[in-house]
Amino acid sequence: GGVISLNHSVIASRGSRDLNLSAATALERIEREVKDASSVVQAGSTFKVNPGVLTIATSNASTTGGTMKFSLSGPQVLLTTNATTSLTAAGVNVSSLIFYLATSTNSSSIHVTMTISSTSTQSRYFYDTAVLRESYVK
Repeated sequence: GGVISLNHSVIASRGSRDLNLSAATALERIEREVKDASSVVQAGSTFKVNPGVLTIATSNASTTGGTMKFSLSGPQVLLTTNATTSLTAAGVNVSSLIFYLATSTNSSSIHVTMTISSTSTQSRYFYDTAVLRESYVK
């Protein structure tokens, strides 16, 4: 009985680790790219709904410029540039991804909320906000 209980604990711990790592990876990438973005492409974005889509214009040297799109496809958060990359692990399920755009006369920011779960853990809610640096450096 003790071995079975220990096994369940290990499985739950791994699920929790995978969930937290996937959320941190996805949100950190979104935050980094938003901070480097020159603008938000509003025509290619969907705000305040699930699943949301965020499209940004960038002159980032690592991507040689262009657009980046963050979206939810099935249970995965995807980044689309010239190719599509999953930002979350295969064992987790992102059930909600919502983007909010806040603008003022001096800057623009993106707020992201995400609900994510794994097979061995309950859903957890994560959020982050990033200011477009090029929106206020003029």
